[in-house]
Amino acid sequence: MKPRTLALLLPLVFALHNGEEALTIGRFLPEVKAQLPSWAAAWAGDLTVPLYLTALSIVTVLGVLAGLWVFLRPGSRAALWTLLLLQAVLLLNAFSHLMTAALVRGYAPGVATAAVINLPFSLYVFRIASREAWLTRSAFFALIPAAAIVHGPLLLGLFAILAACAS
Repeated sequence: MKPRTLALLLPLVFALHNGEEALTIGRFLPEVKAQLPSWAAAWAGDLTVPLYLTALSIVTVLGVLAGLWVFLRPGSRAALWTLLLLQAVLLLNAFSHLMTAALVRGYAPGVATAAVINLPFSLYVFRIASREAWLTRSAFFALIPAAAIVHGPLLLGLFAILAACAS
């Protein structure tokens, strides 16, 4: 696989996963929120379906833009690092979906594509990226904390901004 191929595939994987979440969040959000531990339920209290769908749309567009950046500038290390960062976020997201499904003891929106597509595809991409030395070793390892920041504080910040705008 070449970086340009990943630039085409990652937005598709993002869209498939976010599409599953979009199609199922309305039915499962109240159930998932009711079964979350108290520390997570406090954060999820302001989460609504329209807010969630807006966040999914924004994240999907960002995935497409990152893919487009690599496709148009295949030699750009910054573009490739950004695309691999999004792949690392998808990997972290797959584990979070699996944990959520375990917490609610059943289906959680997005868990099917997370388990069947995102997890194996992410592992495949990182195996190839490592083998073909797409990034330096230090840049590769910087993806881990960066993905945690994007999937944690930045995503929560996006939800907070959207909730404030909706009020």
